[in-house]
Amino acid sequence: MENIRLSHAELKTAPEDLAEVSRYWAEAADFYGDKGSSVLGAGFSFVYNGKNYFMPPLTIHQGSCSWEHCKDTIEVMLKGIGAENISYEWGNMN
Repeated sequence: MENIRLSHAELKTAPEDLAEVSRYWAEAADFYGDKGSSVLGAGFSFVYNGKNYFMPPLTIHQGSCSWEHCKDTIEVMLKGIGAENISYEWGNMN
């Protein structure tokens, strides 16, 4: 099964509740500021409505603490909209 990587462009056609979670994560990270080590490839893998998704933090920052401070909240939000098999991938230091 194909893995849909959510990007800014992909959010335009993604289910609205999924797009809302992604936008919330980006806003929380942007507000927090660029903190932590530069990390690439972090995000959540999950199944939603029978499709595999990968949702990276779509923030302007590369510092991992920018988005990791609220990753537990994002996981709860994903569960709340019905996502399953949720796992967080920490990414790699740049």
